[in-house]
Amino acid sequence: MRFLTCIRVAADGLLLQPAQMRRLERGFVAAYAAAIADGKPRWIERALATGVVRALLRRAIRRPRAALLDRFTRVKDGVRSIRIDGRRTLSLHDGEAKRIAKFMKEFRREAPERGFFRLLEAARRIAGNGSLGLARYILLIKGRGSPDENFALDLKLAAPSAVATWLARPQPAWPNEAVRVVRLQRIMQAIPPAMLRAVSFEDRPFILKELQPSIDRLEFSEWRGKPKRILEAVVAMAHVTAWAHLRGCGHFDAAGAERLQQYVAADEWRRKASKIAAQAATSIEAAWRSYCKDYDAGAVLATIEPP
Repeated sequence: MRFLTCIRVAADGLLLQPAQMRRLERGFVAAYAAAIADGKPRWIERALATGVVRALLRRAIRRPRAALLDRFTRVKDGVRSIRIDGRRTLSLHDGEAKRIAKFMKEFRREAPERGFFRLLEAARRIAGNGSLGLARYILLIKGRGSPDENFALDLKLAAPSAVATWLARPQPAWPNEAVRVVRLQRIMQAIPPAMLRAVSFEDRPFILKELQPSIDRLEFSEWRGKPKRILEAVVAMAHVTAWAHLRGCGHFDAAGAERLQQYVAADEWRRKASKIAAQAATSIEAAWRSYCKDYDAGAVLATIEPP
């Protein structure tokens, strides 16, 4: 549902005609249903990938670690530090540096490689959609040596699921939201992000993992007015979604793969999905207009830099 809604929300920005948008929607649903019917959770391999996904994977594998770090850090006199740009990375508030340093010191006590996780610097981080407004940090650690073998970690507050209040079926008794996210991510992804784990920071549940660079994402804006190129990526994402759902079958009292296949084989859900996506897109566009009005009035800046 989230992806189908995104196709509609992005249609104008990608210069898509209504017929082209509907073709992308049908392409996603058809590719998802075919992967579910196949029943085997696979993953996209570089050797077998095609089109835009193949180019993305090849670009990522050839990039050295230093180039990855340079996206959000800088090196001066052989010392690497976080690049504070005022947009994606912000300076820490008073007292945050000491609290993060204390957290990492306690974390290192139980880490197998204590020296690896020695904290060099930290900053606030702005990223994602659902994470906006939540506590999130980028942590620069020693890794295997400065400056080019440093590592950058993402420390993010784990919020409750947006759909939790709509579900009538009882859910597992998770210790906290971070444990929920990490356990399910390890199940549903073929290869989860490096260093992924649930941690407690200031008595709140946080998710710690290696920072995933934005350069490793598909930039749909490069394909404005090119629906065939966009369709390649949409089909690949449909397959990834289906494979994740298949991996999740049977865990924590979830339905089995055969039950999911029966549900997807029916046509009723497709009509409902298209209708709900249209409604959600209309709601999101209204929220966007409201946000723009508040942004122009200075309300957003006031929350980022409190007086």
